[in-house]
Amino acid sequence: MTIQPIENYGIIGNLCTAALISIDSSIDFLCFPEFDSPTVFAALLDPERGGSFSIRPEMSGMQCKQMYAVESNVLITRFLSERATAEVTDFMPLTSSTQKKELIRIVTVIHGKVSFQFRCQPAFNYARSTHEVVQGYRRVLFVPANKECCPMLLRGTA
Repeated sequence: MTIQPIENYGIIGNLCTAALISIDSSIDFLCFPEFDSPTVFAALLDPERGGSFSIRPEMSGMQCKQMYAVESNVLITRFLSERATAEVTDFMPLTSSTQKKELIRIVTVIHGKVSFQFRCQPAFNYARSTHEVVQGYRRVLFVPANKECCPMLLRGTA
């Protein structure tokens, strides 16, 4: 895993926490559900054990660009090649204390045909806590052994 220089990261947040997303669309730092919570992803600090969540297209000769949607905290990572264009849109909706906290990633193929490599490897509590993986239909639940860390649900649609 190659860690990007800090200037190659965008940031998204929901006023409770924030995530750093690299120009190649890997979430390399996230404390969840609050700023002062232990990390879920911390590859920025330890690329081998820190954990990350990447969605990467398999395209040759690809260029990556990051931008924010106009007047928003919605981060768009665009992947361009001669044969295809794809993007990953990342954001965290604002929530109240009674609503669930979410990080949303939307994958879109703009033109061409693109396959994606997907890897979600949480490392709870600064990579000090193990976790159990519970799989279901279009969902995976990561349950940390350390009860001070909240479980993380990964859901997907077609």
